[in-house]
Amino acid sequence: MEWLRQQYRSRMLQDVGSTRGVVNRINRVPIFQSMFQQPDRLPVHLKGPRDRLIYNALMVVSVIGVGLTFMQLARMSTGQLRKV
Repeated sequence: MEWLRQQYRSRMLQDVGSTRGVVNRINRVPIFQSMFQQPDRLPVHLKGPRDRLIYNALMVVSVIGVGLTFMQLARMSTGQLRKV
């Protein structure tokens, strides 16, 4: 495994010319791995920091849309719509 790391590092030095890699920023993969691999019985699409807010907002908009659709269907079936 160490041989593979050395090969990768030497290849990166040849390609980029620095030991930091292509982009100079912190590697956040271990942080996200620990966040998404926690055994908290949540689905993976709700484990992010803002995912629950986005999910709930989307569900509210979907329920409102379905409700308005059924309301219009009921109005059409009973003849309560104005003729244009």
